[in-house]
Amino acid sequence: MSVFVVSPGHIDVLLHALSQYGIVAPDLDVESLRALGENLWHENFVSFNACGGENVEVPHYELRTTDATLDPLAVLSASGLLHPAVLRASRMV
Repeated sequence: MSVFVVSPGHIDVLLHALSQYGIVAPDLDVESLRALGENLWHENFVSFNACGGENVEVPHYELRTTDATLDPLAVLSASGLLHPAVLRASRMV
């Protein structure tokens, strides 16, 4: 995990991508996906608090996803693996 707090939307996109691209079991239900999101959310705050000497309370996480297919560039952007300049250039093509 990181030493900064990610947004709930960041986790939502990553969970959606895990499901969409078959990285998690195809029969994983919404409740299990929500629980995975809660774990990621919680661990992000644990990491942030430990590395920064903070004591930030973990807010409630609520999974928000869609039935739409995610663009691979959106997934890479949300994961932090795609530099914003590359994303802008890809939209110019």
